[in-house]
Order: sequence, then C-alpha cells, then structure tokens
Amino acid sequence: WIALAPFCGLLDWRPHIWVTGEHGAGKSDTVLEAIRVGMGSGHFISAKGSTTEAGLRQRLKCNAIPAVIDESEPNTNKDRLRLDGLLTLARNASSDDEAIAIKGTVSGEASSFRIRTMCCFASINPYIKELADQSRIAVLEIEKKPQTTATKDDFQTIKRNFLALDKLNFGTLFTNLMISRLPTLEANLLVFIEAAGDVLG
Repeated sequence: WIALAPFCGLLDWRPHIWVTGEHGAGKSDTVLEAIRVGMGSGHFISAKGSTTEAGLRQRLKCNAIPAVIDESEPNTNKDRLRLDGLLTLARNASSDDEAIAIKGTVSGEASSFRIRTMCCFASINPYIKELADQSRIAVLEIEKKPQTTATKDDFQTIKRNFLALDKLNFGTLFTNLMISRLPTLEANLLVFIEAAGDVLG
C-alpha cells in the first residue's frame, strides 16, 4: 500500500486498507508510523476520526493524494453515518473512470470532484459491512503481544529503525525508486491482477 499510494492517480484500480487491533496493539506506533516514514510527511492527508466525507472530498478536489484516517471508530450512530460517507467516497475512488462527482452548494454553483485516493483507515473495530467495500478494503489486524522484556526490546528496535530511516529521508528515496521503476510496477500489476482473478474468481 505504501509503495502504490503515492501513484494512486495512475492506477486503474485503487485498493484501500483498514488497520485494526485492540487498544495498545501498536497501530499508531508501528503501522501508521511506517506509513509516515515510508511515504514521507506531507505526501498524504493525515486525518482524525471526526473527518467527514464532505471535508475529505473538498480537501482532495481533483488531486490524487492518499489519505490516512486514524481513530475511525464506529461507536455511535453519528460515527457510523460519517463512516458510511467516507466508505462511499473510498468505494467510488477505487475504480478509474472519467466520471466526476458533481455536488450542489448553497451559493447555487456546482462543485466538481474526481476522487482518486487510496485510503488507510485505522481503528480498534473495523467497520466494513457492504460486500462492495469488502472487495476493496484489505483488513490488516495487528496481534497484541504480551508485555515481556523481549517484546519491549523488539518495539524499541522498531522505533530506532524508523528514526534511522526518517533521518535518511527514506520516504522520498523510496518514492523516487518507485518512479524509476514505474514500467516494471505497471507490468507486475497486470500479472497480479490476472493471478488474483484466477485464484479469487
């Protein structure tokens, strides 16, 4: 996802991910930090769970920018309605066509949007109820490890590695590497799409 997300505007199909795990499993400190280091700060939209579909749509407009939405918890009916809107936006962003979304405004002037984002949702409880969303969003569950000396050492090693990569400006280097290999990436995508079709039907 980190490799593909910076090029979400070039893709014919844009997959999304939902990072989940119980409280204290390390969603923010490991996976979301890996995304920040892997893509570089400022190269994606970083949003909190109170984000609405309208807010994200207006922030994106016609730009192809990945979005990370943390704390996407479906705790209340209001939360679920808000998430329904965000999931509809992500669902529409998955397939690549020339159609644009046209929204009315209070001024009477229509606003046009062409959403080509790749979303990363993160929460303790994933909220994917529609079959169409299940085929577009990969759920990545983090298993919470018991607090032992070994797991604490592992976590400190991860933090040190992230810090070292960050100092090297890894996100920019990785994106530049992917740009230099875009023809290979595009060829590999076609192979994986065909293979996935054979396996999944």
